[in-house]
Amino acid sequence: IYHYESPSELKNEKFMHDLLLSFEGQLIEKYIDKENHEYKTCRIRESNDTLTVLLNFDQSGLFEYLNTGDSVSKVRGDSTVTVRRGNHIKYFYLRY
Repeated sequence: IYHYESPSELKNEKFMHDLLLSFEGQLIEKYIDKENHEYKTCRIRESNDTLTVLLNFDQSGLFEYLNTGDSVSKVRGDSTVTVRRGNHIKYFYLRY
């Protein structure tokens, strides 16, 4: 688990919340939600569900790297997000 304590209580709470997320699916949409505080928003389709992940506080570069169609996965309790694009795999460590 990689986390550098932020002086912001809100960022720390968001990081702890996101640390508990677990997902494995395909990125179907990514956008800046102008109606919701301009949050960096990703929609990930899992087998029968769609998960919305807000990456507004993350500074790892994950949001900027992601493309629609990428396979994205994260294990509960770990800050590592794995992105598969074709034959390439890239790892990001959530940093808030």
